[in-house]
Amino acid sequence: MADTVVLKNGRSIEGIIEKDNTGQIVLNIGPGKIKIQNQDIAQINKYTEAEQDRLRKEWSYKYYLHPGFIPDRLESLAIDLQDLVSSRYQAVNGQLKKTDKEYQISRIESELKKLKSDLVDVSSKIASTDSEKDIEDYNELIKKANVLSSQEKLNKIEKEDLQKEITSLDKDISRYINKLKIFGQQFARFISDKPENLSGEEQDFLDAVDRHLNRMNRDFTGYAVDYRIDGGSLVVKASINDIIDIDLVVDTGAGLVVISENVAEELNLDFDEQNSMNVTLANGQKVKAYRVILDKVAVGDAEVKNVEAAILEERTPQTTDGLLGMSFLNNFMVKLHAKDKELILEKFNPGRD
Repeated sequence: MADTVVLKNGRSIEGIIEKDNTGQIVLNIGPGKIKIQNQDIAQINKYTEAEQDRLRKEWSYKYYLHPGFIPDRLESLAIDLQDLVSSRYQAVNGQLKKTDKEYQISRIESELKKLKSDLVDVSSKIASTDSEKDIEDYNELIKKANVLSSQEKLNKIEKEDLQKEITSLDKDISRYINKLKIFGQQFARFISDKPENLSGEEQDFLDAVDRHLNRMNRDFTGYAVDYRIDGGSLVVKASINDIIDIDLVVDTGAGLVVISENVAEELNLDFDEQNSMNVTLANGQKVKAYRVILDKVAVGDAEVKNVEAAILEERTPQTTDGLLGMSFLNNFMVKLHAKDKELILEKFNPGRD
């Protein structure tokens, strides 16, 4: 029987009484059972059979991932979903940390702009100061310039460290996005080929999984981007650091965004041998490159900050201006609408509502 147990302290507990032993009752409350001493009970309100069915239905809806509510034949599906839920938790935490670090980077960039302006001002004063006649003023200006340069270097190091931390956090988000995509595909196939002899409990469980999957998909904001086909490759326009617009080949086989050296020069990017690496292009060609972090890459309205990238040592015809690789694409669920020639980029954006 299902009942509402009213306690003497005024609280009410809804559940199913499984045992009514001398001195206490055992009450099933869905995800577990509790014991209540008779001396603590003010009264018990009996439920009808219809009310009992309603309560069990509520439990199967609310606690469907609890072991007691998972149908035996769907246990592996439940395990995969539980793993996905755990990955989402990590991704949400990663997104929160990433937002905080992006704010810190924004603060540092503002400080760097001021430092650069101050350095230009001090350098101008140094150039107009006679080092022999005004030695004290000259030395003071040199000292100030050194302090500003040192602070600029420290700020750049701090920014680079934060960008590396963001790259690490992006991996948690990317893993979740990939798991969600795979689970969604597997679940769709399962529903398409599901057995005809499903029990009511099994169908309720599948309905609950479908609702959960829909809630997860609502975490994403979608952006439609026009593309063109060039030599069999899908090409999109991309804005780099809000400075230059270039053509990038969408390449899911490239681990990083790749740009040519002449583009890097227009962006005034610093790179050296210490960050050199070899990258393999889509045609299998291996070329020398330099690892950098781009402040922002935007494709249409879809943008990602602090994107790991590689600068090719020389321009190659196969890459146009470069490749839009997974260091950008991993931040999205990527879909292709060939009929409309649109690339759909859905970005993980939990809690936006």
